[in-house]
Amino acid sequence: MRLYRYSPYRPAFDLFDNLFAPQGAGPDAPAYNVERKDDDNFRVVLAVPGFGQDEIDITQTENVLTVTGKAKEQADAAAYVYRGLAAGSFEHRFELGDNVKVAGADLTNGLLKIDLIRVVPEEQKPRKIAIGTPAIETRLTA
Repeated sequence: MRLYRYSPYRPAFDLFDNLFAPQGAGPDAPAYNVERKDDDNFRVVLAVPGFGQDEIDITQTENVLTVTGKAKEQADAAAYVYRGLAAGSFEHRFELGDNVKVAGADLTNGLLKIDLIRVVPEEQKPRKIAIGTPAIETRLTA
């Protein structure tokens, strides 16, 4: 599904301009969900079973959130008869909308939860204009 900027549903997705996995992400890239808590708070949840906090790096550079996982070498790799869990390194990139910041992250039971918040500056917030307020006239002078 493609989201267009002038869609009536655009405000619900204004936090993310685009969500994408990098080219060549492959089968080892973890699955993820994007949850909406309210108008200004979202959460990205990545399934990262087997990864510890020291193996995951989260960085935000301007409007790009990057989650990188580097798995440690396992000495007993030959002991597997079947290996269905992805255990390789991965990188996910999420392009965020303007004014979106990472509020925090938590790793519990194999789920990496990254909380995002939209911080709108005062000058960009809507303001109410009272009716009956005299208009300011601007005159061009030569």
